[in-house]
Amino acid sequence: LESSMLRHSGVTLIGHSLSEGETKYLSGRKLSVQKWLVKNNIPCSLSEVPNIAILGSGGGQRAMVGMLGSLSQMGEQGLLDAALYMSGVSGSTWCMASLYEKANWSSDKEQIKVVVERLGHGSVSLMERFAQLNKYFQTNDNFSLTDVWAALVMPEIVMKIDESTLSNYQTCHDKDPYPIFTVTNQDCKYECEGDPSPGLTPHEAGYTLAGAFVETSNFGSIFNKGFLTKRKPEMDMTYLQGLCGSALADKEVILEKFKEYVGGMPKYITHRITIANMLFVTINQYLLTFVVFRLGIHEGINILKFVEGWLKFWIWGTNYNYLYSVNAPHIDQRLLKREITHLEDAGLLVNSPYMSALRAEREIDLIISFDFSEGDPMEVRTKHCNELGISFPAIDCTKSDNNSPKGFYVFKGVKEAPTVIHIPLFNVENCGSELDAYIQKYTTFQGAYSPEMIEDLMKKAGENVLNHKEHLMEEIKAIVQQKSGTMPSSCLIA
Repeated sequence: LESSMLRHSGVTLIGHSLSEGETKYLSGRKLSVQKWLVKNNIPCSLSEVPNIAILGSGGGQRAMVGMLGSLSQMGEQGLLDAALYMSGVSGSTWCMASLYEKANWSSDKEQIKVVVERLGHGSVSLMERFAQLNKYFQTNDNFSLTDVWAALVMPEIVMKIDESTLSNYQTCHDKDPYPIFTVTNQDCKYECEGDPSPGLTPHEAGYTLAGAFVETSNFGSIFNKGFLTKRKPEMDMTYLQGLCGSALADKEVILEKFKEYVGGMPKYITHRITIANMLFVTINQYLLTFVVFRLGIHEGINILKFVEGWLKFWIWGTNYNYLYSVNAPHIDQRLLKREITHLEDAGLLVNSPYMSALRAEREIDLIISFDFSEGDPMEVRTKHCNELGISFPAIDCTKSDNNSPKGFYVFKGVKEAPTVIHIPLFNVENCGSELDAYIQKYTTFQGAYSPEMIEDLMKKAGENVLNHKEHLMEEIKAIVQQKSGTMPSSCLIA
């Protein structure tokens, strides 16, 4: 397959150019951003319009609600119209999916209210969730624990079963930032030469650095040597949210959390009864009790036969590999050898979707990064980019910044590196002396938030935008001046 191959249905695309759909989408979006800039007294030509990406980190429901609060305030302050892209990992993708279910949601403040109301007071019955599980079991060749997670747990978090697909977003979001969802390849996430985290957009999905893509509607279909051999149904948004937020897919992570939950390794655990056995038996008992009861003996037992093996080996995110047997010497061969691959939460590798924004062809000038993670991942991101040879601004953070973060950081980009605005969810500005209390109140692994907790967390996240609206506008203006060549040279030094 040559890099110049025409993009058409049923072919693995080897090349780095943006898809025709994304390019067309961005042309219209840039006109909207230009109008916004002029409205805010930042006149510029179309070529000087800055490419701005809003990023949301992972962090479970804390990230979902925090992202919702951040975007709500961005909308209130008229800042959403400046963004060309929006990308998330893990919990932030749950927020994105909930908003993008409504066409042109960013110009309709009602959709955020709808999502908030649903999170606080909605519900999806156990019967509906098990019906969804049965549907996945009947239709998915690669049924795995991600199907169980997506069907049984995700509706309990986002309070909806969404059977639409990402490719449905191609034509109904011309007034919204272009969405990018991110997952990672579990099979080679630590060994892959390049970025092992596929990005999924309404038009195509694939590996950014490798330059290997497939149409989103065919992501999950069967390919051989770059050509479609059997089309499979596109994953729905409930499954995609489960895939993006499958932190439990990493056995080591969940076992550590389980040890924390039980207070360390219980004394009665011997070499014959590992903590993994305890966890798997608990899950199996849950499924046996409810699956059989809700779906009936026949269907329930059929599902449990499959799940039993997956629990034993902890199999998640099974998906047909569209790169199987592709002739592409420049791509890490580990991405090409497997007919089946396993995908999981990208936040388990790097808890922010920086790689999707840093795709060279997107020419991002400014990143507005909302950080909802536990701890400071900025150093991890910098190290990851450096290892991959990707331009990223120098991060100047002290130990004090890690323990008592401020509410707004600007890391100036030089040469090809974008400027990065880093906004920690909880900081000394919006939490004051209650910083530790807020961190302990909203953890990554905990049950659904009450309406009061949702309101409180959204307010805290929104304060970060409200407190720094002027700073955000200054950085946007600085990027425009830099692109137009009107910024004083002294201001271009990082």
